[in-house]
Amino acid sequence: MKAIKQRPFAFSCILYVVSSVLLFFTDLPIKVAVILLLFTLEMFFVFKGCKHRLLILYTIPPIILAGVVSVYFYSINYRNILTYDGKTCDVEFVVTDKDNVNDSYSLYTVSVQRTDGKKTDFKCQLSFDGYVDIDEYTLHSATVEFADVFGEISKETSKYSFLAKKIYLTATVTDNYIDNQRQERLFPEYYFYRANRFLSERIDRYIQGEENSLIQALLLGNKDKLTGETKYNFRLLGLSHILAVSGMHLSLIIGTLDKLFDRVYEDLRKKHILMIILTFFYAGMTGFSQSVSRAAVMLILYYLMFLVSRKADSTTSLCTALGVLCVISPNSIFDIGLWLSFLSTYGIITVALLIDSVITAKKEESESRTKKILLKLLSGLLYGIVPVMFSLPVIWLSYGEISILSPVSNILFTPFLLGIMYTAPFVVIFASLYVIAANPAVLSYICSHFMLFFTRLLAPYSPIVPLNYDFTPLIIILLVLSYTVLALKNIKRKSIYFIPFVCAAVMFASFCGAHRYITSDDQKIIYSNTSYGDSFVVISDNKALVCDISGVSRLNAKESERALYENHIEKIDTYVITDYHSRSKNTLDEVNSYTRIGKVYMPYAESGDEEAIAKAITEYASEKGIECCIYDSALGEEIDFFGIRMNIRNVARRSVNTPSSICVTFTNGSSSFAYVGAGAYSTEMEERHLSLLFREEIPILFGEYGREEKLPITTLYGQDDTELYFASQTILDLCRDTLTDRATTKIADDLEIWFNR
Repeated sequence: MKAIKQRPFAFSCILYVVSSVLLFFTDLPIKVAVILLLFTLEMFFVFKGCKHRLLILYTIPPIILAGVVSVYFYSINYRNILTYDGKTCDVEFVVTDKDNVNDSYSLYTVSVQRTDGKKTDFKCQLSFDGYVDIDEYTLHSATVEFADVFGEISKETSKYSFLAKKIYLTATVTDNYIDNQRQERLFPEYYFYRANRFLSERIDRYIQGEENSLIQALLLGNKDKLTGETKYNFRLLGLSHILAVSGMHLSLIIGTLDKLFDRVYEDLRKKHILMIILTFFYAGMTGFSQSVSRAAVMLILYYLMFLVSRKADSTTSLCTALGVLCVISPNSIFDIGLWLSFLSTYGIITVALLIDSVITAKKEESESRTKKILLKLLSGLLYGIVPVMFSLPVIWLSYGEISILSPVSNILFTPFLLGIMYTAPFVVIFASLYVIAANPAVLSYICSHFMLFFTRLLAPYSPIVPLNYDFTPLIIILLVLSYTVLALKNIKRKSIYFIPFVCAAVMFASFCGAHRYITSDDQKIIYSNTSYGDSFVVISDNKALVCDISGVSRLNAKESERALYENHIEKIDTYVITDYHSRSKNTLDEVNSYTRIGKVYMPYAESGDEEAIAKAITEYASEKGIECCIYDSALGEEIDFFGIRMNIRNVARRSVNTPSSICVTFTNGSSSFAYVGAGAYSTEMEERHLSLLFREEIPILFGEYGREEKLPITTLYGQDDTELYFASQTILDLCRDTLTDRATTKIADDLEIWFNR
């Protein structure tokens, strides 16, 4: 309480932010009730002459303000959801960002300008079926179907990322798409976009290859050019966060420059003005990306507090900047960049500066030149390591997983990150002067090259531990203790011990997570239908098997990637190919872009064309160190996978490149589940096989594969209580006449089945 009384305004700002988060998840009547109740209470205390300043000035008002802001800003978006959710409308929209474009689907962030002829102004994510390439900041029109983000997206962190971007609706183009062939220069987004492209081209003059892609991702936030393998390696090492330009990057540069200018400017006001200019310059250099813009606003407000206040107080300035930013843009509370910026700056204020003062004192006392150089190097690294360490709790909560090597890799890669952040800006600034730009370009290239080298070297030895939010209380305690340290005024020296505490907590969480990682015996099957084929991801003992039925597409590969990522599986132990229809080595290459494959199962090749495909796959597997195994699908050979047996049978085998019907049965001794491709069952043997499945009374899924074939209706009679799943309404309609009245049927284009729960 004493610490709060010493910094009441900082406490008030933090209370406002916390109240904003809590009120966001309450219904509108509750928000209004809270506002009215607290306003009445405030008036009562005022007229009663209450002298409790902490309560009247710094506790009740921020909660009331949080309620008012929540009602004002979010009621607008709620109205949009209520108006458009589930509706089909004719819209005009401007594309502001490309999210994902491939041959199966295309995703864009758009600004909706008109809806059914009425002027509107809100953002949404727009999706197309198939490949549609659209330039940013161009005007288009289409008929779309809207949906609420909260109803469409299951992953919590994905919802929050949409909220941070002020996106509450998704839309799917259904008809009447027209390219209006007109550029819309939205202010200021378009000009920020053009500035980013200009800076990117200047880097392209001096640096090429994957090193160029990494530098642009770190400095400008342009991750489009990074390969899937590079992103995957960074994820394994717990470094995904450094690929997103955020407040952490800004803190690295500004924090270090702040320290360097201490000796240049004796007048702190001049230094703070320079820091504001440099902060704005870097935000502009990155094209004013969303996360950097918010971090820049926060740092500028932080330095302005020093300029306008007589007594500079770092903690109050920082908390005020956070509170003001969340008032201006309430959606910022869901932005990971904001919290990375806040905690990074907090680490510099409360710990880095204090430890650096100790290092500086030792350096001045030392007479050894070597020791002075080492201490100066340590001082420089300090401003890279401390922000990263203090950001780890937010990083883990956002990504939902811990890389075992994350604490070590963050420290190891910080010097290379600093090297790029210090040298690459000179490449951009002096790109027109080769003599000046060449040397920093070489240094940036070397740092980037070493980062890529070490990620490829270390990533295979860095398993991922899923948090599954089991460690959330521990991480929340870390954050609470962080704010407690922030409030300390007279005992700042104790904040030095916060870093060892964080390291100890990291070790504890890692070892507990590693224990669970080793002992987990969860077994489940995840089915996905992408209309381009069916696929299964089987998870057992924290290992993954992917059974890819029919030809693979990028969308199929993306679905497998999503399933692996959401279950925090970093490697495919076994990849099963069911036939050679539409197959090539590109099948493995697509999957290998976001994971690693340990073993591949392939069926016997029965024709010259199949042998050619099998040979290409085998050669590719040999190059990548992947083990290849052959099985006989005609005989229904079994594949054992960590307690789950798979029986794969091709019950309608015909010539190559002709879809046939694949039947896969999964069992672990106590539970079973069967997949039946919707191909032709035309022989007595095939009818007998399907009849056996019905007799076992196990859940059966009829997939899309081979749906152009006609299903013989006589084979679909089974037990009355058999659970039947169908990949689409089309498949169900083919079978409807053969189903008994008591049959349980469900449409399941996505299905998750637990085997041991």
